[in-house]
Amino acid sequence: MVSQMQALISVLKINFQKHGNGAQKIDRKEFVVQDTATKRDINLEDDWDRCFYPGERVNMSMMFWKNFDSATEALDHCLICPKCQLLAETNDGGFVDW
Repeated sequence: MVSQMQALISVLKINFQKHGNGAQKIDRKEFVVQDTATKRDINLEDDWDRCFYPGERVNMSMMFWKNFDSATEALDHCLICPKCQLLAETNDGGFVDW
């Protein structure tokens, strides 16, 4: 029997197949789902009844890093949008909305 988490992962992989390495990031669980209001990370491995609540709004985030080879580059690494290649200078692990 397929668990609810496996079903959600399958749907996410299908939706991200056309977007670069998004499906592989889903496979590697390199994403987080958070309650929009409380910023609480949702543990998708919990019982489904404890993951989501009626009326709850959630966000899903993925982290994309680009390492620079150049020794003259000021940043060791930074967040980069996989679509538009916009760089976001952050070293605190914060989230960036593009």
